[in-house]
Amino acid sequence: MQGFIQLLIWGKIASSINKVWDITDGSELNDNDVTGLAVAKAINASCQDIFKEYPPKTSSPFDALNEALTNITKIPDNFWTDVIDWGNGPDPTIQNMPDGVEKGLDSFGSALVSIANTLSNAIFSAFGIDLE
Repeated sequence: MQGFIQLLIWGKIASSINKVWDITDGSELNDNDVTGLAVAKAINASCQDIFKEYPPKTSSPFDALNEALTNITKIPDNFWTDVIDWGNGPDPTIQNMPDGVEKGLDSFGSALVSIANTLSNAIFSAFGIDLE
């Protein structure tokens, strides 16, 4: 019976970790007025939903999330429209990436990794699993 309970717990953890990557959906954003602030707000709303389900025991996850969201807001607003135009263009390959997009993608990717790690750690912590 104990093995079955552990399987259920790990299933719940895996399902919750999958939610972490749903924060980047962006379906609530309008392509015409995407800004770093709008992206950060959308991601923050999703993160807060996860924090409600798995409340952190300390303030450090909130601090890490806020730092990552601040970094997203620092990405120039033209980056978002450039990425959308590039992605919807006839040849969205690395060779045809507009100037400045690579740096923005690096910053955004780093922020997303930080957010995913923060949320994953909060979920594991809620189940009493210490990854450090």
